[in-house]
Amino acid sequence: PTGNPTSPPTFPTNDNDIVYCPSEAEAIKSVKLTSTSGMKTLARSTATSFCGIFIELESGDLIPYARSYSANDWEPSPGPKAAPFSGIECGDLACTVDLPPPSSGSYIIMTKPTSALEDKDKIARFLEMTSFGPMFSEIESLNVGSFGETERAAAVRQQMDLP
Repeated sequence: PTGNPTSPPTFPTNDNDIVYCPSEAEAIKSVKLTSTSGMKTLARSTATSFCGIFIELESGDLIPYARSYSANDWEPSPGPKAAPFSGIECGDLACTVDLPPPSSGSYIIMTKPTSALEDKDKIARFLEMTSFGPMFSEIESLNVGSFGETERAAAVRQQMDLP
């Protein structure tokens, strides 16, 4: 081989390496982490993927632990076994996640490609973050063309102006 590799490895080769999310070539791809506990340095997901750490139980059930999506920092996944915020530290290049020994099973890291959201999905996500949840009528009232930063700001202003 000549030259530098064009992409990072898809799984760690030792505990000192950065752990990269598996390749997005397949619909859902998973890799068992080489050791099951301790501090791991994790690269963020790509801009077009979801990457998650799960506890895989002996039964095959998966319990979400931490996640990174759309090139964002790692964060705790929703659920009772989620990583504590204090167990995740992010810097410029990667994040460290503390993986305590699981009571049963082992950790796996999974990747799933994501697609661009349609405006209705963007509106629903926005309303989930800014209200007690979206109603279909609210989504329809905001779906009048593209839904970007200007439209989000107008929706917030409209709510602030209510009596």
